[in-house]
Amino acid sequence: TATAAPAADFAAPENTTAVPAPDASSAAAADDVDGTGSDGADGKAGGGATATVLPIPTGTAAPFYVPKPGECSAAGCLSMFCQEELLTGNNMYACGECTRRARALAAPAALSSSAGSAPDSSSDTEDEKSKAARGPPVPPVLCPARKQMLIQRTPQILTLHFKRFEQSHFSLRKVDTHVTFPLVLDLAPVCCSSCPLSVFEEGVTGVRYGLYGVVVHSGRLGGGHYVCCVRGGMGSSEWSGISDSSVSKMTEAQVLASEAYILFYERLH
Repeated sequence: TATAAPAADFAAPENTTAVPAPDASSAAAADDVDGTGSDGADGKAGGGATATVLPIPTGTAAPFYVPKPGECSAAGCLSMFCQEELLTGNNMYACGECTRRARALAAPAALSSSAGSAPDSSSDTEDEKSKAARGPPVPPVLCPARKQMLIQRTPQILTLHFKRFEQSHFSLRKVDTHVTFPLVLDLAPVCCSSCPLSVFEEGVTGVRYGLYGVVVHSGRLGGGHYVCCVRGGMGSSEWSGISDSSVSKMTEAQVLASEAYILFYERLH
């Protein structure tokens, strides 16, 4: 996966919406999406409340990028990180509005039951009256939902840190898969529609970032060496490879062919 940092604010709460309960086939597909593979609990709404259907989010600032089969790229990693998820089973959303309604419905029933019971001076305390007014405890109402992480405020400096390790039982191994990355990256496909866009040549808009640094790790998890590729400056096509105190020139092709561990981009306007 890839994460945007620092100062990249992801708009999660605004993009979480409750949806009607899906049928069995769509519920199975949802379990495949999040990779849990669990059937989960029924998640029935308490107090007779039903799931509230909220408006679907307005979407992204540009068409969402769909990677090709077998593609392993920085843009594809961002799309996977920000793709819409279906929350079902054990992952259902605890809807605050549905829970509030369920508790509001349960409180009058508790008051009626308390009013019809015989008074008992020994136990008729203010605390018990307060408990009767609140009604029986109602668990949070769980609803199927859609969740999507999008960038709401873009940073001046964007850092993409690839996960270069994989855990299998009690062992860890380094992932050497080559991840392609561009010299200019457009974040618009994973930004909220309200995110301001910059205007470039021929009226094309976007949220573009220019690559200026790449950190490469050679070796294994137990030991290795870090090398940094650094661009000469804004708009420059000259690159340098830095290994400890050694500095050598690099071509753009060599930089793009490197096994990137961390990518550094700066905002283009």
